[in-house]
Amino acid sequence: MRRIVLLPFVAAILGAGLAVGGCGSSVQLSDEEVLELVRNAFGLPAYLPSYERCVVGEIERLVSPAQIRDLGGGSRSEQFEAATEVMAPAERACKRADPRIIDPDAATGELAPIRLSTGAAVERELKEEGTTAAEAACAKRRIRQLDDAEFIRYANATTDSQVDMALRIILPCLR
Repeated sequence: MRRIVLLPFVAAILGAGLAVGGCGSSVQLSDEEVLELVRNAFGLPAYLPSYERCVVGEIERLVSPAQIRDLGGGSRSEQFEAATEVMAPAERACKRADPRIIDPDAATGELAPIRLSTGAAVERELKEEGTTAAEAACAKRRIRQLDDAEFIRYANATTDSQVDMALRIILPCLR
């Protein structure tokens, strides 16, 4: 079974079975098997169970099993783009409903994959807004370097508070 490490909660959807087998062989999963992969995609203990349930429910509501299956094809960059398109609306809806997404008692190791994907998302958003590659990379680094308590506060903040915090964190990177 191949495993693709992208966004932590997308990894199981894309890599844990959409193309099962080795050396180019593949097995088509049933709709129920695809939905089961979505439900089990959050193998990270740092996420609050309420957030996990919300995102999985939103994905099931917004995307058909066939669309999720289609994410398994193409290059890694194509899969990443497709996964981001699927996850972003679900994450936004759930964050609006309840901004708390991470367990305040999560350990450093549990936060690592979320910290990495958050840094990458900030970098991507800044590039889309027209910042230079160097400025965006600096912002990604600064997000990834937050201590655990500060990162959890940032991740669990309301959207407005998160914007304020992000500006304070990344301002030194912007010229």
